[in-house]
Amino acid sequence: MIQVFLRRSSPPSRSNWVNAMSPSESPAPDLEPTIEAIRAELRRYGDELVEEAVEALAGLRPAKLKDATHDRIAEAVAEWLALPEVIAAYRNPHRAAPNGAVCPLRVVLNRHARELRLGAVDVLVRVWGFALNDLPPSRIAGEVARRLAAPENAEYLRPPGAPPSPEEVVRDVLARLAAELLPGAVDELSRKWGPDLGRLAAPHLIVEAVMHRLSMPAFAGYLKPGREMPTTGHAALESALARRTDLRRGAADELLRLWAPLMDHLPPARVAGLVDQRLATPACASYLASSQARPRSA
Repeated sequence: MIQVFLRRSSPPSRSNWVNAMSPSESPAPDLEPTIEAIRAELRRYGDELVEEAVEALAGLRPAKLKDATHDRIAEAVAEWLALPEVIAAYRNPHRAAPNGAVCPLRVVLNRHARELRLGAVDVLVRVWGFALNDLPPSRIAGEVARRLAAPENAEYLRPPGAPPSPEEVVRDVLARLAAELLPGAVDELSRKWGPDLGRLAAPHLIVEAVMHRLSMPAFAGYLKPGREMPTTGHAALESALARRTDLRRGAADELLRLWAPLMDHLPPARVAGLVDQRLATPACASYLASSQARPRSA
């Protein structure tokens, strides 16, 4: 297990943690591939983590993981995120923890959902569940990464560069909401709604349609007990930005300030669609994690 040297006094504030756990100087060039691999693994957790977690934790002792395999990095990241100090500092307090009734393997597989074919999560829960569900969560994370990289499991992966089917387009949208939905709901609704919603002209229209349907009483049974879709434009904007795993550090807060006056009065589903539409434009490219430029306009 990777050792993290932290004080045992009362937990520091989040800003102090960022300063204490981030590297004090630029990492050696030969560590950059390792740091990028750690970032990629942290981004799988999406809105389970606060926005600054990716950068703060990616630079934490990267030398200990230099040349590590992807499954070892996945296991190490899960170990970090299970530490009480890290939970206090970097877990998103507005995002409920996975429901205890959900099997641990499904929780991990849902983080890989965008790489997998439609229905693969349910199949792998059945196939791998007996062997993996009793392992510690960090071991499950490592085992899933190792097994998905194995050639014999390529059939479960979405082919690189292949255009997604209508069901997969809808599934990508639903996968962002997996934490709010009952087990199996992502795949079931993808199959039901894919042929219809997959014909819409643009991805942001699919986002809007999915959010609208999930807010209807007829589909409330797919939500976990106690969960509900945003009921105001402002809440929908916060939620939509929090669920984006491709934003650079600080971008969600900046966009919330910029867009709230324009979107707070709109229906929640419309806001969710607009967020996707705007972030797909060149004007917003600098808000994405792949860009280091400062945004000029939105």
